[in-house]
Amino acid sequence: HGFHVSVRATIDKLILSAPESLDLGFCTTHQITTLKFMLTNDGEVDAPFAWDSPSPFRLTPATGTIPVGGKEEITVTIMPEDASVYASHAICHVGTGVHAIIPEPIIRTKLSAKAKYAHLMLSEGEVNFGDVVSGVSAAHKQLKLRNTSVVPAEFTLVRFDSDRDEIFGVYPKSGIVPPLGEVDVTITYTALAMGCYSLDRYTFRTPGGCNSVLTCKATAVPPKITLCKEVAAKVSKFGEPNSDEGTIIINGTKFK
Repeated sequence: HGFHVSVRATIDKLILSAPESLDLGFCTTHQITTLKFMLTNDGEVDAPFAWDSPSPFRLTPATGTIPVGGKEEITVTIMPEDASVYASHAICHVGTGVHAIIPEPIIRTKLSAKAKYAHLMLSEGEVNFGDVVSGVSAAHKQLKLRNTSVVPAEFTLVRFDSDRDEIFGVYPKSGIVPPLGEVDVTITYTALAMGCYSLDRYTFRTPGGCNSVLTCKATAVPPKITLCKEVAAKVSKFGEPNSDEGTIIINGTKFK
């Protein structure tokens, strides 16, 4: 008499999950915008993956292997060159070369973004310090750098005439102005050479080519000295002025 032995082999499942869609929202042209999400291994075996990224989107890491029950953080980046609406699908190839049941060997994630140009403007295009007495502490003025767009605006400060010594100090030299926000800009001037007129021009420049020009002016003048005598006719017996009877005024400050 014979007998039967039931033999059954099971094949593990390989399952990866990702968001169906991702919206990066408003993005600034010529600037990098990022968004992160988790790629999760919900299966029973380690899961290799490989992304096909549609331009101008980019997904990193593009390839890898996620252990059972593990997750991989994926970063989506975009640096649009013009103001447009972008929408496309990123394709993730799941489990290539793995002997397993793969219900979804391809995962599709929709990506979208709206690119806008950043626009910066200064509250004042010209700062004139007027006459500044040389040898005293630096003069200061402030203005606002405003972002009138709905996207963040990166900026760098560029000086027109960089081949000569810089007289003015303008800060900050770089930064990011939030959407519909503003930052304080401080300008300083220290008068050194008496009788010297100074003029310098700067540009606050965005990667997308928006320029806002600032002109700075000032003149260094000598201190004003006034000699006041209480009794002009009083002199010493040697014919010299009596210093005890006089007052020297320098820029409004009296010195006996």
